[in-house]
Amino acid sequence: MGKGSTRNQYCECGSEKKYKNCCLKLDESLKNREPTKEQIEALHKQVMQDVMSRKNELEKIGIFVGFVEPIIFNGNKVWALGNRVYHGRPPNETFHEFLLFVLIHEVLGEEWWTLQASLSENEQHHIYRSFKMYQEWCLRNQQENNRTSEIWSALPDGWSRSLLSLAFDVASLKHAGHLPEDILARLKSRDHYQSARYEIAIASIFARLGYEIEFLDEKGIKEKHCEFFAHDKVTKEIIAVEVKSRIRKGVLHEEGVYDGGYWAQIQRFYKRAQEQNPEDRPFLIFFDINAPQDPSRLPLEKPWVKEVKALHDKIPLNTPENPDLVAGLVFTNYSFHYQEQEQAVSGEHLLTIPLHPVFPILNIEFWNNLQVALNNYGNVPNLDIEFGK
Repeated sequence: MGKGSTRNQYCECGSEKKYKNCCLKLDESLKNREPTKEQIEALHKQVMQDVMSRKNELEKIGIFVGFVEPIIFNGNKVWALGNRVYHGRPPNETFHEFLLFVLIHEVLGEEWWTLQASLSENEQHHIYRSFKMYQEWCLRNQQENNRTSEIWSALPDGWSRSLLSLAFDVASLKHAGHLPEDILARLKSRDHYQSARYEIAIASIFARLGYEIEFLDEKGIKEKHCEFFAHDKVTKEIIAVEVKSRIRKGVLHEEGVYDGGYWAQIQRFYKRAQEQNPEDRPFLIFFDINAPQDPSRLPLEKPWVKEVKALHDKIPLNTPENPDLVAGLVFTNYSFHYQEQEQAVSGEHLLTIPLHPVFPILNIEFWNNLQVALNNYGNVPNLDIEFGK
């Protein structure tokens, strides 16, 4: 057909006639022709198949909410998070690069970022240092064997996975519609970074499971309370979630030298977490181990797993007559920051579900979906490339 030929040019179909005397009328008739009902139905069927295929693939990695595919408009990419649309982004920008743009320029802000650049390395925030090391990782991996068309890809190191997992968590909460200012202030603080980071991590997992997050600190509640409520939009069930993160010397802005120990005093942490139970709904506790990961050991041989088992053995056995106040205990070790320039390894977690909780979680799909999300935490997919068209 004409394919853009002007009226007086020779037609591109090869007839050696001018376009106006050849394919112009055919092109115009096709342009103005309404699609048939069968064509519309076929197109709709194909679109729905693509949507369902994308949905199924995302659910396999613990993402049960729709992240909109970017589109190209006027030569640039357009992204969307929640109700915010981002125009004029570079056409070759990947989802990873977009996440970092949102984290740095929108969430952390130019003023905070400029301040970090002016500080000495020892004074700089872990997020800023992670980004600088991420840039070095990018330079090291810009090799032809890592290139596909205009895209470079490589397995992340510890710095890169630490940074990208944070960026994805923040974006997930923005996509869900809420990221409190007080959590962002704590995230920017060297003194409060670790606790805020873990709260964001767990809240983002629930957000990607499709839950609406209600952060309680911003409610002005004075009495003890858990970190947030997770609202099931379908069943209307509300889960209370408490998170605790193990502080270690010499790690994530803490003074001193890391001693190589593991949890220590785990029972005290468990008791303190129980005190946040609202006692009127399912209650989950998440513990951050914050220790180097050791993929060479079997799960039951890991020191932190042994300590968790020791705690479990000391907890009284619950029965229907003496039910457990906790609906579930989750121990996680997503400590990519220990791996630094080494290739990042998958995170670790241990999930325990009491047989007789006072308030069990009623959604029968919850535990399986949570397990999938925990298994895949830290693996941030390039959603527009790996799951796009």
